[in-house]
Amino acid sequence: MRLNYTSTFLLLLSMLCGGTLSAQMLFETFVYGGVGQAQLDFATAVAVSPDGRHLYSASFDDHAISIFDRNTNTGKLSFFHSFRDGENGIYGLKGTHDLIVSPDGNHVYAAGLNGDAVVVFE
Repeated sequence: MRLNYTSTFLLLLSMLCGGTLSAQMLFETFVYGGVGQAQLDFATAVAVSPDGRHLYSASFDDHAISIFDRNTNTGKLSFFHSFRDGENGIYGLKGTHDLIVSPDGNHVYAAGLNGDAVVVFE
């Protein structure tokens, strides 16, 4: 997993998690391990659902988004599923570089820079 501007990323992650990031927080690393695993090569964005139960990650090089279940008490992440451009009828995620969750948590919007698209997930 490659992340540039680590301090900015950690600050963003802290804000998304309610400002609870601290030196005592347990950090987990998820690395791409093959089919059925998190797609995280050159992760460019993360978003947390409004209820805090899911974290979404955009991968520019894997052309994918990965979904993690998030324990709201501990913040612990568990990989749930990935969606990748060209698989299972999904197109438009080439060069995925940003994503956002709707305020009601019912939709995730992912921008594919090289796909010239915005992909909507329900």
